[in-house]
Amino acid sequence: RHGEAGASAPPLSMPQPGASPRLPAAFEPLGLRLELLTPTSSPAPAAPSEGQVISVSFTGRVGDKDGPIFDSSERAGGPLAVRLGRGKLIAGWDAALTHVRFGDSVRLTVPPSLGYGRKGKPPLVAPNATLCFDITLHEPAAQTAAEAATDAL
Repeated sequence: RHGEAGASAPPLSMPQPGASPRLPAAFEPLGLRLELLTPTSSPAPAAPSEGQVISVSFTGRVGDKDGPIFDSSERAGGPLAVRLGRGKLIAGWDAALTHVRFGDSVRLTVPPSLGYGRKGKPPLVAPNATLCFDITLHEPAAQTAAEAATDAL
């Protein structure tokens, strides 16, 4: 995964499945969309912050929710631990995932400008492709000693 670090803002409240939570206004004209599929059952839901290690299960498709799968955490052997806001993820993930509560399942539509852009991710993602991710944000992941050492560099 690659991209630029996204914007950071207070977490959004997403109480109803199918809701269209509002991302920062700067992302609306770009086509970044976030839809709640299944809300968390946590009595006190929280959202991650920039720089935090999170654990996600995801399926990434080219185009829309019915498009071909190009990546998934299942193919990688299980949930993926990632750090938000460090430029290691596509910009659409960094921008949107700080607005998702732990335990929520969401659908994230990422325009090319916040995905893999003009280069794509050959051979699976063509240049200028829109991406659609179904993502479940698990409870916070613990930072490993190796991650801490990497961050210190």
